[in-house]
Amino acid sequence: MDGSAGTDRDLGRVGYISDNRREAHVEIVRNSKWVTISHDRPLDLTLGSLIFVDLDSGRTDMAPKDLWVDAAPVGNVRFKSSKETVVEVGGRQIAIPTVASPPYEVDNSVKFSERLGVLSVLSDRAIAGLDPADEDSVNVDRFRSDGDGTLEFSDFGGSPDVVDRARQLVELPLLHAEALERINAKPIKGVLFSGPPGTGKTFLARIIASQAKAAVYQISGPRISSKWVGQSERLLRSIFEDAASRSRALIVFDEIDSMAGQRGEKSHEASDKLVAQLLAEMDGFEQRRGIMVVGTTNRIGSIDTALRRPGRFDWEIEFSLPTAADRADILRRSGEDIRKLSEIAHEEVASMTEGWSAADLVYIWSEAALVAVQNGGRDSISQEDYFEGFRRAQVQKELRSRSFPPDNGS
Repeated sequence: MDGSAGTDRDLGRVGYISDNRREAHVEIVRNSKWVTISHDRPLDLTLGSLIFVDLDSGRTDMAPKDLWVDAAPVGNVRFKSSKETVVEVGGRQIAIPTVASPPYEVDNSVKFSERLGVLSVLSDRAIAGLDPADEDSVNVDRFRSDGDGTLEFSDFGGSPDVVDRARQLVELPLLHAEALERINAKPIKGVLFSGPPGTGKTFLARIIASQAKAAVYQISGPRISSKWVGQSERLLRSIFEDAASRSRALIVFDEIDSMAGQRGEKSHEASDKLVAQLLAEMDGFEQRRGIMVVGTTNRIGSIDTALRRPGRFDWEIEFSLPTAADRADILRRSGEDIRKLSEIAHEEVASMTEGWSAADLVYIWSEAALVAVQNGGRDSISQEDYFEGFRRAQVQKELRSRSFPPDNGS
């Protein structure tokens, strides 16, 4: 376009203003060249402003914004500092200069120029279609379910001390947030459930949410991680924002070590950013009661140390493999709804399953049901079916152990 607009002046856009505001760099529209304007008094200009400039005298006048007709791309703002902004388009991140006008924030969808910065704001929310991801990439509904009381603590077999401690640290702050706030004690934010796989860490968290009638967000590293830079952090932020809108909320990170490992020279940049975002969210609800965060792990030493500092995940409950009495209780409770020919005795099987987790024990009922149907087409399980189910489950456990040797860090 003709930058003179019918005069001997050129149309330009302000791209830099010195700290003393007496010098400005302006990009001339007609030839994309930069010129420097200097005055002995502060310039009345703002970054991104469209101006008429007389290149001979240096005189400037404001120009109407509608004179800018550049075919600018559209993107979502992912980062903004005082000097630089990062805009994402189709998975590509582009650094542009930060401008004061028009005003914009992170997650706005904007029209922009790589040289001149943001030209206009299209929406105060990111447009999902601009990213090569599913449209529900920031939809937290797929992570959230509402506690309805259907799960009960009686469903959790064995480990009464663990259950009691979890109720103290997690359930009580959810149910009695107002009373704790009146006491003015430092709130408990995060609790780590540590222990071997299959010991019921996630299941107990779900029971607590169910009994507290709290919204529960169940998140695993693979579900929240994304190959598109910035998307995982945005999703994490959206989950915490949604939780803050609820009267009670429990956010559960399954295998938190897979998404919040120790940062260092060998860690991936995307992983480091996700950890940093989680730290920011944990610190962000300092005064917000009624939100609890639980992280489950069998590799507690792999979690970033910053997450375990006071005010974050500074409480821990250790889940251990069940004792013989616990195993009998787990077998009895997990089989309460199963049809049986007669009462099943669990003590003998419990005595032969040392080192089995709760998840391992539940397999016995599945195998016993297959035996009952296969050996007589029965619709109920006998004691003999139960013992044969144990033997089959034992074989499967040995096969799994050979295929997947135990992790030394667990």
